[in-house]
Amino acid sequence: MRSLIGLGGAGTKIVERLQQINSSYSTFTIDTSGNPNFLYKVQPDWNELQIEEAFPVEELKRRTSALEWPRCLFLAGGGNTSICALRVLEALSDRPINVVYVLPDQTFLSPKAKLLEKMTFG
Repeated sequence: MRSLIGLGGAGTKIVERLQQINSSYSTFTIDTSGNPNFLYKVQPDWNELQIEEAFPVEELKRRTSALEWPRCLFLAGGGNTSICALRVLEALSDRPINVVYVLPDQTFLSPKAKLLEKMTFG
């Protein structure tokens, strides 16, 4: 069984849709939503620095240690939660992981979202 991890709104929607298509996937999310299968809930009113500083890498390592391999992380840039990407990868670094990055259309991003996307993707 493949473990799918969705980071942020886009990543969460992708893994939820994939789980609907193939129920053998185990899905987990890191987002501001109230998804019942979340690994970590980011507070919606936190700013980017609060998200990064408060991100519980050790707890996430503990909670993800039982995830089956192969694991795949889905995320898109431009959202507040996407800046947690490096922290999530740090927590999942004990075994190989595939990363699927959805590049947002720059024409629809606000200046703040463009900055967040550059911080996430480079």
